[in-house]
Amino acid sequence: MEMLENIYTNIDSIFDGDPFGRRAANRDEDINEDSIIFQDSRDAAEDDDTCMGRPAANPSGSKSLGRRPSRAGAVCWGLLCVLLLDGIIRLGFYRNTVMNSSKDKLTKEKNQLETSNNNLTTERDQLQTSYKNMTKKRNQLQVSYNKLRAKSGQLQTSYNTMTKERDQLQTSYNTMTKERDQLQTSYNNLAEEIDQLKTERELLRKRLSGLKRAGPKGWTLFQSTWYYISSEVKSWDESRKDCIERGADLVIINSK
Repeated sequence: MEMLENIYTNIDSIFDGDPFGRRAANRDEDINEDSIIFQDSRDAAEDDDTCMGRPAANPSGSKSLGRRPSRAGAVCWGLLCVLLLDGIIRLGFYRNTVMNSSKDKLTKEKNQLETSNNNLTTERDQLQTSYKNMTKKRNQLQVSYNKLRAKSGQLQTSYNTMTKERDQLQTSYNTMTKERDQLQTSYNNLAEEIDQLKTERELLRKRLSGLKRAGPKGWTLFQSTWYYISSEVKSWDESRKDCIERGADLVIINSK
């Protein structure tokens, strides 16, 4: 039992930070001393048994025969403990190596994760800033859109009003164009009539000038009418009768 406790103590010393087995060496010396003491006590017990069960014929020879195999067992136990301690030490070294490598890997992974976390935090802050800027721009664009929409409504109203006015002006223009065409037609007709009247006037002038030159004797032309002024004194009936005989009629003078 004491040997097993010493073995477990050596294991604890290795895992507690004694990888070089200094405590194990000291414990090994204690184990050897304890094994020797245990062997001496065993030899004493065997001597007592031999004394009680057998005659004391040759006590020195029985002690030498009993001690040899017990010492060989103690040596085997010592070698077994040494091998066990060596395995435990190697296991400790392996554990420390694995733990150190795992610790290094975990440290590297932790550093990488911290770096990734910092990068992600930076990117998150940048995205947050970009999101805020985009939100501000969106709000500004929404305000501008609302203003443009209001202006578009006003322009649409103005366009509709101007379209109505344009249609009214177009109707007025068409009406005035028709009136102008009618007036132009009337003007053309009047111009033709004027030309005809001028032509007729020229003809009448020519005829009048011809009549003046070839008029009857004693007759006087006055405002396109021939008058005969008689120098004889007659009554009204006689004067009228004389006019009828000449192919005319007695004039009634009602103006100067």
